[in-house]
Amino acid sequence: MKKKVFISLIIIIFLIFSIQALFEYYGLNIEENKNIIIEDQQNFENIINANTPVEIEINDQRWGQTLISDPEVLFTFWKIFSNLNIYPGENISNKDLINGKVHFFDGKEKDFTLSNRFKLGDYYYGSREEEIEVKKLYNLINDHLNNKNNLVMMLKEAENVYLYTRNQYLDPDSKEIINLQDQKKSELIELIYQSEKIEYDNEFNKFILEEGYNPIYHLALSFDKKNKSEELIILSVLSEKYFATTDMNQTNRNIIYYKGNIFSFTSQLFTKNLINND
Repeated sequence: MKKKVFISLIIIIFLIFSIQALFEYYGLNIEENKNIIIEDQQNFENIINANTPVEIEINDQRWGQTLISDPEVLFTFWKIFSNLNIYPGENISNKDLINGKVHFFDGKEKDFTLSNRFKLGDYYYGSREEEIEVKKLYNLINDHLNNKNNLVMMLKEAENVYLYTRNQYLDPDSKEIINLQDQKKSELIELIYQSEKIEYDNEFNKFILEEGYNPIYHLALSFDKKNKSEELIILSVLSEKYFATTDMNQTNRNIIYYKGNIFSFTSQLFTKNLINND
């Protein structure tokens, strides 16, 4: 609780200095320039409250919903967003589109749309020159959308879940490819529930540096009978401790890492399938 209050205070202090910097940048002095009037302390507080995010609600047609209320994440969001230039109108791509609402400290909320540009309310933020910053904002939001609970939801909604080795091509008609039945899907879901998304882990970082990204098995989540590669979500088993997810439908195809053992589950299934095919 103390940590949340501390982060919120940092945001407010940052806003105060930002407003002061604007006055200094434009050579304006509150005491000398009669055109600038801050009537009282309440008006000043209203400016602060109207620009302090307290929660971000995210909605995605593919990955579902999530809420961001962690003060540290909100502060990172605010820092990136506050540095973007504002435009009355811009073209925003429909690819990898994320929608949602930003809830502010004064109780108000604004709809947002995020892709190659960021739209909040009626205004667009970020130019072509600022695409890197917009990408940071997108990655921040998308990273929280691709969470464990939403991954479980995707597993439940998948029409098929195929298991194959890293050296195999996904061919649903092949005898070497395993299509998980409902009971095995349930077992996999339980293992996902027991896993934890990796935010920062020294042991994992050491593992990646030493072993690299070398999946042992893949689990492909298919959502229609066509099994198009660009529509799949891939779970890649890296070791007995780690696995990763990649959404092939997303342009950036960011890899999300998890700590959890689905290796034993996949290995047993594959071994049993090999025996049955002999």
